[in-house]
Amino acid sequence: MDPRKHWILAAMALYHGDQGGDPGYWARSRALSCIQKAWSTPDRDALIALIDRYISGECNVGFDKVRIIWLARVGFGAGWLDEETSWNYAIRAREVIQHTYGSWLELNQAINEGIVDWYRGNVPQARRDGRGPALQYAARTFFDKVPFR
Repeated sequence: MDPRKHWILAAMALYHGDQGGDPGYWARSRALSCIQKAWSTPDRDALIALIDRYISGECNVGFDKVRIIWLARVGFGAGWLDEETSWNYAIRAREVIQHTYGSWLELNQAINEGIVDWYRGNVPQARRDGRGPALQYAARTFFDKVPFR
């Protein structure tokens, strides 16, 4: 596997834990449900607008860019992005993350801070509870095999 893509899998695991692998290869109905319901993104145009907003910056580099990675892959799974476009968004986000942070744990901290910022300090308990297992899963599954840089 392309090491950049393996790194992207590790970043998605750090962000969401074990959600069943790369959402780019989920069943189309599952990817559509995720992007439309969980992200309130009804169509391709809304997805591109959301990715563009995160490219410009909303919370912090780590949180914004890992959301781009996730959305790009879910967008491919939903059939809204072709595979090349999806990977290009993800790889560009990866490059920015790697230039901004020095380790998986620094990226994890940025994700945590971004979540607090996005929820304006009122992070739902379920979201807080999911962060520890996501870090544990990513560390156990990827960190020894996928160097941050």
